[in-house]
Amino acid sequence: MNTNNINQTEGCPNISKKLYNYRRQYFGFTNSKGKKIIWINMFWNKKFNNKSKYELISVNDGCSYYWNIEVNITTNSLSNLQINGKG
Repeated sequence: MNTNNINQTEGCPNISKKLYNYRRQYFGFTNSKGKKIIWINMFWNKKFNNKSKYELISVNDGCSYYWNIEVNITTNSLSNLQINGKG
């Protein structure tokens, strides 16, 4: 899903090469079609470590330092890759 490397140039990390640097949040739900989905929120900044345990981290802009994706565990597929803009 990351073949176009959207918002990953000019000082922003390449997600595929720097995946290990991200902090993660996982949220599970069942969609309207009964499929089980895990929404993964990814963010670079370590300052959110304590906050990320208790609340959703939401950041405007910030390019590929902040992004999220859905994993459909019923169909074993990925969708809705959203990478923040450069602002």
